[in-house]
Amino acid sequence: SVTYASPDFERLIVEYDAYIRSSGYLKGSTCYAYTTAVREFFRRMGSLGPSEYSQLTLLYVTNCISKTAEEAPLGIFNEIIALRSFARFIAEIHPELPDLQLP
Repeated sequence: SVTYASPDFERLIVEYDAYIRSSGYLKGSTCYAYTTAVREFFRRMGSLGPSEYSQLTLLYVTNCISKTAEEAPLGIFNEIIALRSFARFIAEIHPELPDLQLP
């Protein structure tokens, strides 16, 4: 069963999923993996404080990545790749929202 992120994160995650599926350059299984990794990240982010994307800061993102590395060390690489893809989506579709500035 899927554990959803907060409504604001979830709205962006659903939009992101549609965006990467419509782009056609990723396989369906990859889209699913990216969306799942992004959802996990933002679910974890909610436990750190922010429940809205507009509240995000680089410090929150860094802390959440560190927490992911502790809790799911094998998943961190895939999560970073998925988050980079999500950050490109945000920059392109929602330039009004904070840039995740991922390394």
